[in-house]
This record gives sequence, structure tokens and C-alpha cells, in this order.
Amino acid sequence: MSSNFAKNRVKTWLTLGSLLAVTTVGLSTSEQTDVIAADNLAAFQNAMVARHNYWRAKHGVPPLKLDAKLNSDAQAWANTLASTQQFKHAGVAGQGENLYLSASTSTTLPAITIEANKAVDAWYNEIKDYKYSNPGFSMATGHFTQVVWKSTTTLGCGIASGKYQTYNGRYVVCRYTPPGNYTGQFPQNVLPLK
Repeated sequence: MSSNFAKNRVKTWLTLGSLLAVTTVGLSTSEQTDVIAADNLAAFQNAMVARHNYWRAKHGVPPLKLDAKLNSDAQAWANTLASTQQFKHAGVAGQGENLYLSASTSTTLPAITIEANKAVDAWYNEIKDYKYSNPGFSMATGHFTQVVWKSTTTLGCGIASGKYQTYNGRYVVCRYTPPGNYTGQFPQNVLPLK
């Protein structure tokens, strides 16, 4: 696992049947255990919804709206992941979830608004593996399909700094309602680029 981090590559892991995206970059730890200030958290959440909506517009689907409860749920889970140094889905009924972890041996982490764009872009970039000719769920495209899922209307996101193994990083969690990735609903919810 460590060699994948050293190579600075995006890696998708399978854990308990769920998708997890991990990206390593030349970041680090100065904020490793810092609590994200409320104004920075709001800027992060606004950046997350803006980036989601940027990609959703390219598929002709309605924009998402931030939801206070989903923001709270996502932040609580991001804090839990950072404090326990784990990277796994919460599995909350009625909520979709995308996870992202940036990790580094460096001591300086990027601005959290930059982290927002990197997380959403990493999820969206799975489009390269999505087969519109054979629509459906794939472990290689589940983040992407949740980002652009037409029936999803609300979003909440959280971010927390912490250690992951021997690395410093950021745990990003997004929650979605209604959740996406339902069997038999892909053709009407994952639309091609306009």
C-alpha cells in the first residue's frame, strides 16, 4: 500500500463493497490536527457544491443544493475518520457517500478550497471508464455516477485533517440525497455530456 502513496497515483480501493478514492500529492502536516475554522469550512462546502454543479451542468442535470444536516453528517464522519486514522464508508441508510483522502509526507497542506476541486475532479474523472453503451454500476465509476446522478438533489460535505498510516492528509466526505447508483436507474440518471 505504501508504494502506491509514494508514486502519487489515484487509487480506488474496495472496502466492504464500497468505493473509496485515495489521491496522494506532495502535501503535508502543518494543519494535521487543526480543527477547520467555521468560515473555512463554509468556503470548502461552497466550493464542493460549485464543483459538483460545474460537472453536473455538462450533463444537463439540475444543480445540487447544500443541506445543513448532510453537511453536519459528513463533517462528523470526516472527523471520525481523521481521529481514528481509518478510511471507510459509514453506510448510512438513505444517503449516498463519496470519500477522498489526500496524503503526503510534507508538512504543508493546500487550501481546503483547492482540496475541494481536487476531490470532485478525482471522482468525476472516472467518466473515462463509464460505458454509456452498457449503463450500470461499476466499482471503477461509482464516484462519477454519484456526482452526476440526475435524481440527487442535495449535498453535504465535510473535511478533516489527520494522519493516515505514516502520512499527513485530509479526509473528505460528501453525502447525497436521494442517493444514486441504483440498479436499473442508470440510463435516466447518468446522462452523456451535452
